[in-house]
Amino acid sequence: MKNRLRMSLENGEPVYGARVRTFSTTVVQLLGQAGLDYAYLDLEHAGFSPYDTEKINRRVTVAEQEDLEIIVRLPSENPAIVRKVLDSGVRTVLIPRVEQASEVERAVRASRFHYDGEPGERGFGTSPSNNWGIRPEGYTQEEDTQTLVGIMLETRSALENAEEILSVPKVGFAKIGVGDLAVSMGCPQDYENDAVQGAITTFREQCRINDIPVGVGVSSRSAAIEAVQDGYRLVDIGGDVEILRTTLEDRLKSIRSA
Repeated sequence: MKNRLRMSLENGEPVYGARVRTFSTTVVQLLGQAGLDYAYLDLEHAGFSPYDTEKINRRVTVAEQEDLEIIVRLPSENPAIVRKVLDSGVRTVLIPRVEQASEVERAVRASRFHYDGEPGERGFGTSPSNNWGIRPEGYTQEEDTQTLVGIMLETRSALENAEEILSVPKVGFAKIGVGDLAVSMGCPQDYENDAVQGAITTFREQCRINDIPVGVGVSSRSAAIEAVQDGYRLVDIGGDVEILRTTLEDRLKSIRSA
């Protein structure tokens, strides 16, 4: 099965997904049935342990049934976590709070059997990713063509090292963490701050130079359309918790005011 997310991004096509903050397998299934391209699970800030591959694989299995990709945001670039999550069947991982090119290379190398003309550090295991030990000829090459590693740009250090970070080979996409970026720059929640907006511009320009697709989260139809027009290619169009809350709040208000 091909990683449609990677294929679309490499072809310059936008992809759309949603955050699953409840980590519900039912929600994952519904996102696929709704026609989205991916479900985004943030295991850095919430949810179960990224080492609990049985739970991860259950969500991957449901997603595959609906032709949906899973993006798992990891707690760190630790190669052990990268390998563990990929072995669970996930093919797209997101590395948070990268600050040095060496951290990015460490994570991407751990995701590959072959890396930039050299041996990678993925390693073999008996796991869901290889049908519990079935590894036909060409397996390692095929696996490398399906794996996608993204990075989060969200600190002042990442800004200072953006050129080196974004020139690391095999980075599949980048997301700009505006919330943490504002904290790092000393202006929490002030997302329109000139320094924050300047950092976003710098990150996006370096991504453009290195032909790396950029992702963004939005909360409305118009914002999603505008994001794609602005050049964003990976667009989170909402999330289960936010949609549930706002939809029911609005409905309840309209009922009570009738």
